[in-house]
Amino acid sequence: MTTSIEFQATASFSESREFGIEIEFKSGRAAYQIAAALSAAGVFTQAEGYNHNTSAHWKIISDASVPGGWELVSPPLAFNDASFAQIATVSDVLTALNCWVDRQCGLHVHHFANDLTANQIGKAIALYVKHENWFDEMLPASRRGANNPFCQTLNVLGNVARTVDAFAACRSRSDLDNLLGGRYFKVNHQSLYRHGTLEFRHHSGTLDAEKIINWVMITRAMLQAGATSRSVVMRGAPNAWQFFRAVCGKTLTAYIRNRTAQLAAA
Repeated sequence: MTTSIEFQATASFSESREFGIEIEFKSGRAAYQIAAALSAAGVFTQAEGYNHNTSAHWKIISDASVPGGWELVSPPLAFNDASFAQIATVSDVLTALNCWVDRQCGLHVHHFANDLTANQIGKAIALYVKHENWFDEMLPASRRGANNPFCQTLNVLGNVARTVDAFAACRSRSDLDNLLGGRYFKVNHQSLYRHGTLEFRHHSGTLDAEKIINWVMITRAMLQAGATSRSVVMRGAPNAWQFFRAVCGKTLTAYIRNRTAQLAAA
């Protein structure tokens, strides 16, 4: 399992920059039963009513976007192997309980970003817009474009180059608000207001620890690359694999290439 990013991290992107995950899934068991099984495995979890509170423990809540299902929400996690080990335990327990996901489910990843400027956030989103089609190719059709109202395209102006320029030019959160009027986009900046995070909503539902951990690392790499870039522009025809190698490193690029090939063959 891959547990490190292969580019040199800056001080502001050390392991102390926390992240969190939300796993949507379905189960024939009650929330309290699932919480008890996770707690018994060493991941303290509570079953709670629907809420948006940031907690120091894992929690299971209901979610209107997943009829008959649940959402498992992590506490803020350090970016390190201990946190990835918790995710692996969660995966093992949910799988052992015969939980499952379908196309109604998603995986959401939050990265702490409240210390970044609106321009840094805008450049991170611009970078994602520029390469959105490539991310689409490594995810199921149900998570692409107009196919899902809960993770809509970031190409809000209908032209990739214009949209990239618009996000890269943002200087305030109101500039971001004017481009993204809601939270149901592949990247959601409005979580900054409630949680101080940038939320990546693009990924399909999964209980697979490798997919979850790799997506955490890929989205963190995108945030770091955008936030530390001098500029993000559309120039020529970008090369997908050169980009991923530069931003994510060889190991994550190999994972992305494999996922893309699997979905293309499906």
